[in-house]
Formats: sequence, structure tokens, C-alpha cells
Amino acid sequence: MDTGLEKRNGSIYNISLPFDLFNKSDVQTLELLEKLLQFTEYTNDNLDNFFFIINGVLVLFMQIGFACLEAGSVRYKNVGNIMLKNFLDSLICSIVFWLTGYAIAFGDGNAYIGWTWFAGINIPNNLWSEWFFQYTFASTAGTILSGAVAERCSFITYLSYSLFMSGFIYPVIVHWTWSYQGWLKQLGFIDYAGGMLIHGVAGTACLVAAKLIGPRIGRFDKNSEDSFSGHSNALIGIGSIIILVGFCGFNAGTLNHYSKPRDGIIATIIIRNTIMCGAGGALTTLFLSKFGAFNEKYWYFEFTVNGGLAGLVS
Repeated sequence: MDTGLEKRNGSIYNISLPFDLFNKSDVQTLELLEKLLQFTEYTNDNLDNFFFIINGVLVLFMQIGFACLEAGSVRYKNVGNIMLKNFLDSLICSIVFWLTGYAIAFGDGNAYIGWTWFAGINIPNNLWSEWFFQYTFASTAGTILSGAVAERCSFITYLSYSLFMSGFIYPVIVHWTWSYQGWLKQLGFIDYAGGMLIHGVAGTACLVAAKLIGPRIGRFDKNSEDSFSGHSNALIGIGSIIILVGFCGFNAGTLNHYSKPRDGIIATIIIRNTIMCGAGGALTTLFLSKFGAFNEKYWYFEFTVNGGLAGLVS
């Protein structure tokens, strides 16, 4: 039986009921039902928007974690430089992702790139919450490199990288995978929470940059007179805990909605898995370091932290 209810993404948006087929009492009931369904529609939209916003704030909060982690891992004289880079990552990304990034990633186009909604032109109002959430992802993708090139990359070079990564490189890969037009999407490729889009792309950039620039002189040579390590384990620990909190929003938010049946249960399972993976990575690395897997047999703090972050990513 045709009820006249039209659905989009599982929610009822357009309602057209054949009132002429019913008596007066039935019509009143159906009018009440129509109002109830419209109210549900508005409530679901607001709930999904709030879900994007609150999880986007948690992902943006990770920038503080990255800044603290990286600041603690460098020498005191370079703390200001690394903090400024992390701060500017978010600011630069907000501009270029508005100008070009979101359009390239999610705008209409072809299988390889989008070309509508540049500078926010004609973006539907109900997509701005998604834009914010996706912006925090793009910002994270750009920030990951700052730790890989800490203390040995020129400021202008880093800013140029940040602009290009947030405004073009990352959005193109997003279009391939998360846009309905993307060629990888069409092939059935699935990426949840940026396993390839963020950590794969940014990790590749880190690997290339570290290979080209090389290690900090003396950083890993304990026999050298120039040997040094990070200046603050406290900042490293605080940053890691903040990143752990942010990852809950990072992974749960990728569900992209909170108004469908069982969404609450699914989001809870995602957060549970995130915490347990982080714990598994940290504890595994901790005991491996104690049993001499990293040359010396002791509880290695920095390796444990990195193991926990690897677990969160996984």
C-alpha cells in the first residue's frame, strides 16, 4: 500500500497522505500523525547536527594533545615553534578547507575530484555541521606531519605544506573514497574514520619528509656529545591522554548520524573498541620494552605512549 511517505537516508522528509480516502476522525488522526512525523524529522536533523558538532569539537580538541605531545618531545628552545605550527595548522585549514577543500572532497564533479561549493557558495545549510566535522579531520591530517619534521623544517616550508595538504591533497583522496562519485567508492572500497584517508596519507607524507630531511643530529646517537631527548615527559603524557579523549569523538563521529535505530549502541561499541585498542597497544609496547625488545630492559615511557597512539589508530 502506498502511504505517500517519502524517505531519504532513513528519515521521513516529505509527507503526502490521501485524506480523501478517510472519514473525518481518520483525517484528524492522520493530521496529528503528520505533525508528529514532521516534529520527528526536525528532531532527528537537530540530533544529527549536534552529533557532528560535539564530536567535531572532540577532534579539534586533539590539536591540543598533538601540540603538548610534540612540545614535550622537542628541546625547550623549540617549544614555541612547534606550538605555533600546531596553532596555525587549524587556522590555515579552516580557510583553505572552506575555499577549496570541502568542494573538492564532497562537491559534485567526476570520479576523481569535485568542483562545486567553492568558498561555501550554495552549500545547503544542513551540511555546515558536516563541513565542521570534516574540517577537523582535514586539520588533523595536516598536523600529523609537524611531529615528523620537528626541529628541522623551515617555517615557510611547513606552512606551504599545511596549506597544500588541507586544501588539495587530502580532499582529493577524500573524494575518491567518501564521495558517492569517487572511483574507489564505486569499486566498493571502505574506509572508516580515515584509516587510509588521514593516517595513510599523512603517514606517507611523514615518511617521505623524514627520509628527505633525515633525523635530528644526535637525537638517536647515545654515544654522541650532542645526544638529547624531549624536555618534558609531563607534556607528552598530558598530550597523549587528550588525544585518547579526542579519538573517541574521532571514531564515533564517523558514524555520521545519531538518529537511526541502534545508533547509540553502535557509537558505544566504537568508543569501547577505541579505548581497548589504545590500551592494548600501550600495554603491549610497555612489556616489550621491559623484556628488551628495544635494546634496553626497562619501562620505556615514550615507546609506551607511541604504542598507545598506534593502538588508537588501529
